[in-house]
Amino acid sequence: MVETRRNGLMLAPWTYTSEELCELEIDHIFRHQWLLAGHISELAQAGDYLTFNLAKERAVLVRDESGEINAFHNVCRHRGSRVAPDRQGNCGHVLRCPFHGWTYELNGTLKSVPRPQGFPDLKKNSNALVPIDLEIWNGFIFICFEGAQGRSVANQFGGISEKIRPYKLEEMVPCGAEYDEVVDYNWKFFHDVDNEGYHVPVAHPALHELYGRDYCDSYLGNIPMSTGVVDDYPARSWSVARYNCGFILVFSPIR
Repeated sequence: MVETRRNGLMLAPWTYTSEELCELEIDHIFRHQWLLAGHISELAQAGDYLTFNLAKERAVLVRDESGEINAFHNVCRHRGSRVAPDRQGNCGHVLRCPFHGWTYELNGTLKSVPRPQGFPDLKKNSNALVPIDLEIWNGFIFICFEGAQGRSVANQFGGISEKIRPYKLEEMVPCGAEYDEVVDYNWKFFHDVDNEGYHVPVAHPALHELYGRDYCDSYLGNIPMSTGVVDDYPARSWSVARYNCGFILVFSPIR
């Protein structure tokens, strides 16, 4: 293991536990990259909103009355309170800060403030919610906190566009309630595991039974891709028996 690490194939253990490095990763990786924040099915009607948090950053995604989906920093321009306090909901025709009542249109413009005589120099057009770069790709909503600077999700995933087209991802709808689970792990642990299928036979025996005989890790351009053929071998588990219909299974982890 030591020799492999010296050759640059493994990260040193301290990189998974250093709080200082984690802060640098947030600043230099996550805040500058496209992040998956939701799906258009979650914002079906005007006033529907989602919130998305990353470390010290807070975002709100909302569909306005013209049908457009907008993303803003979830920060009131007055004293910094959240304008959308919940994970998901419908705010009606406006986003209203629950602290002092500053009210914003769904396109982010400042609509009104209580007791405006206390703000004689306030310019509404200079105090709109701060926008965040947003791009919708096959129904999935991506945001970038620090500005995409011309980088496009569609270009980044262009190599798999034809492969995923038959699945009509933009027409997907949730099949059940979502849930969140917070675990005390460094993000790189999950990235390491998701980039290889070597663990599948032991950690996911049913998944291995479904397509593991032909499982293959590969790349399509610079996009990691795992493929396997759902075969017709007799299945031992009920879930595999249900899925064992001869379909090709293809999935691509987002990086």
